[in-house]
Amino acid sequence: MHHPCLEFFSAPNTWWIISIELILEIPALAFLGFLFYTARESIRKLTQSNCPILTTYYAMLWFVSGFNLIRASIDLSPEKGGSALRTGVWLWTVGGLFFLEVSVVLLLAQGYLISGRKAMLQTGLTAGIITILLLIYKGMFLWLGWIEVYGVSESNYMKQTQVAKFFFWCLKPLVCLVVYSVILALPHTRWREVLPARPSFQRYIGFLVGLNFFTLLGASLLTADVTQGYCVYGVCAWVYFSLYPPALYLTFLFDFFQNEEMLALDEAYYSEMKDAGYFEEDDEV
Repeated sequence: MHHPCLEFFSAPNTWWIISIELILEIPALAFLGFLFYTARESIRKLTQSNCPILTTYYAMLWFVSGFNLIRASIDLSPEKGGSALRTGVWLWTVGGLFFLEVSVVLLLAQGYLISGRKAMLQTGLTAGIITILLLIYKGMFLWLGWIEVYGVSESNYMKQTQVAKFFFWCLKPLVCLVVYSVILALPHTRWREVLPARPSFQRYIGFLVGLNFFTLLGASLLTADVTQGYCVYGVCAWVYFSLYPPALYLTFLFDFFQNEEMLALDEAYYSEMKDAGYFEEDDEV
């Protein structure tokens, strides 16, 4: 018996599969086109603001959007084999998105009050180490043949052990669901002041709670040998690849790029503090 979702991920491309994939890639391609269209003005504002946090987010959005384009191009190739190139691009795209997730959580854990290149470098280094560990962890399962993401048949899928399936598919969304649920509950505790008082942050965290919940549901079905879990997990993977970058942009960058008065006020405030010698001690360190 063939399951349509498993066949969609593994069967050679036909005209109807290519048509569906083209439609599914529209949000990712549209966001990349938006980045191209607004690049000159965005880079100008980032240069004037001298804000390492937003600059890093913006650069990483370009990185993951570029890999999304490569991934989409490979997915539209005539054969849907589980090639090393296809698996590698998938893995690096996941790594870039996960780096953004971890860096945001680390910033929130510090009250989103850090400033300066040194603090941002420490946050980026920590997020980078965690991301590299994830890539090594998932890469081990893939290249040792314990798990197949692409080109998997139903018979091969059934041969994969439950332990391997759990640790590959379930562990990440389970940990992320716990972390984001705790963050979502913080406004109702005595630590409510840790989070920025902006509704967009709550929407961002709520989006990730829901996404990781349904990803964990699909992963649990896969672990239980219910191949329909590919449908649930596939939809969640599409949401993650296509909609998470725009969600992060709307949460952290949209207001900054759209509000000229905010940029001018930040520049004036920074100039006043610099003229008053506020940064002299930092320069001496």
